[in-house]
Amino acid sequence: MSTSYRQRVIRADGRTLNIVQHRAHLSYCFTGCCCGRTERGYAEVPVDVYKEEWTKRKIRNSVHLTKGGCLGPCVLANVASLVFDGRAVWFHSVNSAWQVRQIFDYIDSMLQADRFLKPPAELSEFIFNYYDWDVRELSKIESTAESKPRELMGSIMLLSHADTDLLTLAKTKEFLPAELKVSSYSLNSLRSCEQMETLLEGELGSARVAFQAMSPCHRISARFWASCFLLRDRLRR
Repeated sequence: MSTSYRQRVIRADGRTLNIVQHRAHLSYCFTGCCCGRTERGYAEVPVDVYKEEWTKRKIRNSVHLTKGGCLGPCVLANVASLVFDGRAVWFHSVNSAWQVRQIFDYIDSMLQADRFLKPPAELSEFIFNYYDWDVRELSKIESTAESKPRELMGSIMLLSHADTDLLTLAKTKEFLPAELKVSSYSLNSLRSCEQMETLLEGELGSARVAFQAMSPCHRISARFWASCFLLRDRLRR
């Protein structure tokens, strides 16, 4: 099994919480307009089997299970959606306990392999793709993104390891002029250069001023940030 990770999140009331980060999320439709509506001629959703398998396999710290409303498309009821390592797999016509157990076997196999795997042959006839990510032409997406110049929004970004810095800023925003855009980001949640690249492509990359609040115990982070800002400069060229 892979290592469990946590993220520090500051709630709206100022309380800091450590949230367990999950590797996968399995959702199935139960209270929608069609799934499980036996009075309308649709098959019953095997709700008990979903919960039983999720509990029995003791994977709740890695995989979150959600019984929810309409996931769409209704014509394919009963629908379930699985996201694992950022990859989405959709299932239709999940009407039996056997199918639910096959889905959980599939999830178990990926947890054991510590990576995303293609769905097994047993489930192939019940799989569809509700998103168009795989059918889009990647070159068109990239060319569109490259053709748009980066706009500097004139905002200020505060970067800090200290939750008190972020909380203080959140409390004082209401006293700042409306035209002054100030935002913040917790360095405690930054764990990779990939995350930094995403941040640079978004709000940090469009900020005109960026402040980093540091203490002596964060010298390693300083070296890391020096390299990250070099990356930012390259992205802006």
